[in-house]
Amino acid sequence: MIKKEKDNGTRNLILGIVICVVIIGTIFMIYNSSVNNSTSNFESQNPSSQNFQYTEEQLKSKKINLLFYDNKTGCKLNGEIYVDDSLLGKSKEGVFVLTENEYKQKFKANSTLYIFGRTDYCFGTDANLPFVDYWAIHDLQYSFDNYEDLDFEMDLDPRWPQHYIEMQDFIRPEETKSYLEDNLRKYFKNNTWEDLDKIASYMRISYISDWNRFKKAEYWQTPAEVLKIKMGDCEDWAVTTLSLMRAYNDTLDCYNMLWPTHISIFCYENNRFVIYDQDKTKFSTALETKNTEDSALIKENKIAIRKMRNDYFDWWGLSPRERQLYALFNEKELITFEKDEDFVNWAIQLINN
Repeated sequence: MIKKEKDNGTRNLILGIVICVVIIGTIFMIYNSSVNNSTSNFESQNPSSQNFQYTEEQLKSKKINLLFYDNKTGCKLNGEIYVDDSLLGKSKEGVFVLTENEYKQKFKANSTLYIFGRTDYCFGTDANLPFVDYWAIHDLQYSFDNYEDLDFEMDLDPRWPQHYIEMQDFIRPEETKSYLEDNLRKYFKNNTWEDLDKIASYMRISYISDWNRFKKAEYWQTPAEVLKIKMGDCEDWAVTTLSLMRAYNDTLDCYNMLWPTHISIFCYENNRFVIYDQDKTKFSTALETKNTEDSALIKENKIAIRKMRNDYFDWWGLSPRERQLYALFNEKELITFEKDEDFVNWAIQLINN
């Protein structure tokens, strides 16, 4: 009996060893297969793999993400993306996907990439305000080859526009249309100049500096905000009044006039020029148009334009250093000037057209 039990124990031990060997071998085979598959997958996905070769279709699909966001708030920025003068598309949730094909077709050796849009709800009380920023782009091929996304950071102050395109977006006829119809339409006489005079005189707001109200050096309000509280400074009056004028007739040659320390309004209609400012301020001149090719007449017209401008300077108390006109702009047009006489020459061309 003792010998039989010993034989049975030996057989059981040998059988256990065999089973263990089989199990360990099976596990090793599974692990080895998994490692090989993982290595194969890594090589097929990693562009730095020495043996990897792109197919033509894969080259076409190479892309990188351009990430746009504001440093101060962490908000993602959505807007139109341009390279030089060519529209690429729009960013969504702060991301624009750029393909290698687009890069090769639209970018130059030294290109400028920029984004233009409006802030969203993430900015709280600064939502729905224009922003723009620019970046010099030299070479993105490394990013495509390494699937490297690019960050485009901004430090936004949307209440202080630094670029003309941002200033233009504060002119919003659509925000003032209902106000015009409800409060001003009943006074109109179907005469352009009389109606513009009414708009300018009606738009009276209580002056308060940006610092006294917002504790900021500059704080541009939208027309809707100004019409609601009737308080602000020169740019608030100017952008809101121009928005009303453009809501009245968006074909009028009416613009904001940007000076070094001030903003006013300039309008042209039927050979007549007018500068509007707050407190019912108005300076105007009418030009002679019988023979616009006559050199003596051109000289007289230029003198008349200069006089209107200088009378405005003297009344407003603008010092010589404040008398340079940088630009005229509305929501659709922008005219810039390098010298004082450029404005005079531009005005003369208006009556010749």
